[in-house]
Amino acid sequence: MGRNKAIDAVAAAGGGTLIFPAGTYLSFTIRLRSNIQIYLSAGCIIQAADSPKPNETDGGRVHGFAVARGTEGAHVVGCGGFMLPGLRGGAGGGCG
Repeated sequence: MGRNKAIDAVAAAGGGTLIFPAGTYLSFTIRLRSNIQIYLSAGCIIQAADSPKPNETDGGRVHGFAVARGTEGAHVVGCGGFMLPGLRGGAGGGCG
């Protein structure tokens, strides 16, 4: 199941936590929903994937970021992190 479809399923159930286990996940934009918590386990890296189409962005933003427009109670937590273009070494990760 795709990341955004999994988020939609958790949101449809009233909210909850979606856990990403250790691993590297290539991803386009992750669209958070209200009352959703994404937990990035230790060793989990969400890596921004190149857009499938030249110059394609999501509302002027580079693909691969977590977007939470008009949401309440949306969180990304845990020991994992993000690997974004131009950000040497990624953001987050470790927990120890």
